[in-house]
Amino acid sequence: SKIGKNFDWVATGSPCGTAACTGMPGGAALVAVKYTKNAAEVGKVMDFLGREDIMREFTERTLFLPAHKGVLAGKIDYKTDDENVKASLEAFLKASGKIAPN
Repeated sequence: SKIGKNFDWVATGSPCGTAACTGMPGGAALVAVKYTKNAAEVGKVMDFLGREDIMREFTERTLFLPAHKGVLAGKIDYKTDDENVKASLEAFLKASGKIAPN
């Protein structure tokens, strides 16, 4: 409460060298396990959650970094009124395309 609006902050990308950048882009994962008793039903849920339109809505509403190439290829409209949050997420998205592959 003492700092309030007396502090400007920004997000930056990861450290970069001549070949690529380092870092972990973040994000979230939802996985299914093979030992479920309801494999067909779990598969249907995963198919639904993996759809581009559903993943886009999830990404925008939860303020997560997307793991879906289709979502990454389009415009992401993060649902927040905080311009610092929007700018930070855009910086993270931009930086994630420069991270060295494993």
